[in-house]
Amino acid sequence: MKEAIVSSQIYILKCTLAGVFSIILADNIGLDDNLSASFVAILCVKPTFYTGLITGKQQFIASFWGGAITGTLILLFGKGILVTALSLMIVISLCVYKKWSNYLMISAFTVLYMFLIPHETIEGVVIRILSVFLGVAVASGINFIMSFIRYKQFFYYRVKYSTNLVLNKFNQTIIANQNADMTSLSHLYYDYENIYSQLSGFGSEVLDTIKELKIRRNAGGVSNDDLEIIYRVIESLKMSVRYLQDITYISKSLAPRHLDIPQKWKNKIDEFWEIEQNRFEKILNKLEKEISQETEILVNFDIQIINEIADEIKIDNSKKDIYREVMAIIIDFEQLHFTISSLDYSISQYNRIKI
Repeated sequence: MKEAIVSSQIYILKCTLAGVFSIILADNIGLDDNLSASFVAILCVKPTFYTGLITGKQQFIASFWGGAITGTLILLFGKGILVTALSLMIVISLCVYKKWSNYLMISAFTVLYMFLIPHETIEGVVIRILSVFLGVAVASGINFIMSFIRYKQFFYYRVKYSTNLVLNKFNQTIIANQNADMTSLSHLYYDYENIYSQLSGFGSEVLDTIKELKIRRNAGGVSNDDLEIIYRVIESLKMSVRYLQDITYISKSLAPRHLDIPQKWKNKIDEFWEIEQNRFEKILNKLEKEISQETEILVNFDIQIINEIADEIKIDNSKKDIYREVMAIIIDFEQLHFTISSLDYSISQYNRIKI
C-alpha cells in the first residue's frame, strides 16, 4: 500500500472497528440512531488519544448548537423546507461568524438530521446527543488502547516519512528550476502548501500528546522530552518547506525571463541548490542510520553577490525587477541554510532518543 503521513493500514482498521462497534452497541442498548453513532465514531478516530477527545468535544458543541437552533425553529414554525433552509442559514452563519470551521459540517448535519429523522423535537435532540456520546466513547476507547502499543512507532514513522517527502519535493524543484518549467513549478508551489498543512497537523498532534502526558503516566513508550524534540524536528521541516515554497514561487515568476539573468548568478543559484540538497540528503541518511552526530556542511554566504546585484539594479534600471527577484532567491537560500542547520541539530537529538 502506498505510504502516507498516517499509516493507512492502521487507520483503516481503527475506522472499521469504530464504525462496526458503535453500530453494534447502539443496537444492543436500543439507541435508535446507529447512523450518527457510527459516523461520529469514524470522525473521532485519530492517531492520538487526546486529539480524538478534542474532536469529540467539537462534535458535542456542533451537535448542541445545531440541535438547539433547529429544535427551537421547529417548535415555533413546524417542519418544512423553508424552516430547513432558515435553520441551515442560521447555523452555518453562526459557524462562519464565530470561525468554527471544525463545527460547520457537523452542525449542518445535525440540522438535516432533525428534519429527516422521524422523531419528536426534544426526543430527536436527546437521541442525537446520546448517539454522539456513544460514537465519541467508542472512538476514544480504540484510540486509547492503540496508544499503548504504537505511539512510539507512529511518531518515528511520521518523522521518517515527512523528511523523505520534503527531500523528494526538494529534488523535483531542482529539476523544474533547471528547466525553467513553469507548469511544474506551479504544481510544486501547491505541493509545498499541502506538505506544510500535513506537517502542521502532525505538530498539533504532538502538542496534543504532550498535553495528554499531563493526565496519564504512559503514552506508548514516548516521554514529554521525546515529544519536545520531535516537535522541533517538525518545526524545522515546516520552515524548510516555507523557504522552498518561496523560492519556487519566485523561480516560477523568473522562468519566462530566465535568459535575462546573468549566467554567473544562475551558476551561484545552482551551487546553492547543490549544497542544500547535499546537506538534506546527509541529514536523511543520518536519520536512516540513526547517527546522532551533527553532519552538516556549513557555508559562509558571500554578501558580495548581494552587493553586486544591488549595484546592477542601480546601473540597469530596466531589469531591476528581475534582479530584485534573484536577490530574494539568494536571501531565501541563506535562510534555508540556517533552517537546515537547525534541522540537522534536531535530528541529532532525535536519534539520541531512539538509540
